Amino acid sequence: MDRNESRRKILESELQNEQQLLSDARAKLAEQEGIRSGDERNYARVQERLKPYQEAVDLHTKNIEQLRGELGRLR
Repeated sequence: MDRNESRRKILESELQNEQQLLSDARAKLAEQEGIRSGDERNYARVQERLKPYQEAVDLHTKNIEQLRGELGRLR
């Protein structure tokens, strides 16, 4: 197995992991979006509560894009 092939396998594994993490993060965000507590009368409070969940989705999306870019450069 040459160096590029090893690198590709590592990147593909990382990509698969990030895709699962993204799926989990999206599910958690959707779950939280469905919850409305009594003290969240205004939209800003809802957004504040959802922010970490949205940031997790954004992070994994960005990681996936970067991994796909690296994989594309290896081919």
